[in-house]
Amino acid sequence: MEYIIRKFNPEQGQIVVEYAGKWTYAIDLAVEDGNFPTGEKLEEAIQSMAPVWLVERKAALATVSNAQEIEALVQPLPPTPTSDPAVISESDVAFITQIVNDILVDKGL
Repeated sequence: MEYIIRKFNPEQGQIVVEYAGKWTYAIDLAVEDGNFPTGEKLEEAIQSMAPVWLVERKAALATVSNAQEIEALVQPLPPTPTSDPAVISESDVAFITQIVNDILVDKGL
């Protein structure tokens, strides 16, 4: 897979590699005899982390012809009851108000 090394952090021994102009991964480089890999070993390390499965998955998804069957099975989650302000009880409001007031007092406000 084509790639570009975008960053190198020698203190952490890490490179950031962009694959196929789409996916970016941080790779921790091995240290052997006080050196980071170069040449074929570096190429091997970079290619071993290449997200080829993403390309394969995208190709496989492009061939799917029965997505409507799965979509027909979807049952969306019901709306969250607390999204309605009328559902919040007065005791909840009092509790939250007390917490906010305690924080303000702690901060000297």
